[in-house]
Amino acid sequence: MLLRPCHGLGIRHLHRDRHGHCPWAEHDRWRNQSQRCDDRQAVRTVADGRPSSTRRSYAQDWASWTKFCAASGMPVLAVTPGTLVMFVEWLWTQPGGKKGTCTAPSTIDRRISGTVVSARAEHGVQTEDGVARLARNRLKQLVKEMEASGETRGRGQAPPLLVEHLVKISAACPDTLMGIRDRAMVLMHFAVAGREHELAFNRVRDYAETSGGIQADLRVSKVRPRVVPVPYGSRPSICPVRAWQAWKEAAGLTDPDGYAWRRLHNRWHTVLEGGLQPAAIGDVVTRAGQRAGIELRAWVTLGPRTVETTLPGTFCVPGSMRGRQPQAPGGVAGLSRLRPRLGGLPFRRCGGVRR
Repeated sequence: MLLRPCHGLGIRHLHRDRHGHCPWAEHDRWRNQSQRCDDRQAVRTVADGRPSSTRRSYAQDWASWTKFCAASGMPVLAVTPGTLVMFVEWLWTQPGGKKGTCTAPSTIDRRISGTVVSARAEHGVQTEDGVARLARNRLKQLVKEMEASGETRGRGQAPPLLVEHLVKISAACPDTLMGIRDRAMVLMHFAVAGREHELAFNRVRDYAETSGGIQADLRVSKVRPRVVPVPYGSRPSICPVRAWQAWKEAAGLTDPDGYAWRRLHNRWHTVLEGGLQPAAIGDVVTRAGQRAGIELRAWVTLGPRTVETTLPGTFCVPGSMRGRQPQAPGGVAGLSRLRPRLGGLPFRRCGGVRR
């Protein structure tokens, strides 16, 4: 029997048609299925709006989870505190990026996050709040045991970019249009603690000059848009404000809607209308470090493979500055106002030279 609407009472009478069907039950079933489909489509739309690098990372994390499930006989959608702890212990014994090493703790932590997010967003798994807390606590225990035994995993902290490096990079840039641009880009990149794509999308109007320096508007950001005050540096040779003004004047950047960091002609080195792509921003930083002879670790992305090389390009401030609120040495704008937890500026891409 089935309830159907009763006028004036807002309830349903018990009713079946002559074939024994329940039309209201079929309607409710269809409505629930349609609602679930709409929810999945909404989740998919939001997931597709993530940056491509984030989607690739989550796909790798989920592939690692499915591999673990296949090896342990666990259901793929059984994302629970207990299975995540087992996942951590399984990852701890898996080979790492370098031959003869095991998976780094930072990679395991990211695998946990990617698995939980993918389970919720891609597969509709309803996980409890704090589902990964127990797994991360287990990871901390394993890290303490590793440190006590003297074992090292992962590639370690990136070498820091110090003031003396900036001085060398600035001095090594030639007094040509390309050198002026490269110097300004490296110094501004460091001053705003920006990502490559944040500078790639900047327009001329995004660097508003003030009496105290520049207000850099990073309106396109993977993390969060923000306005960064960039004051004049105490050392003119590594002052990001003066370097930007020199590049703006030399390139004739008069259109406020034009790209701030322009491409140059491969042969004549004249300024083109198009802006640099994010990967090309990293190439500029790498080339600037090569000119100065600074040997810092870089990571070259070759299709699906990642190869470690010995090239300049991976920079960050020292680990001792993490979590603090200092102003960067040499009068360059402090980084901690932007990334207090990161405390540094990594440039992790290099490869074929893009002008």
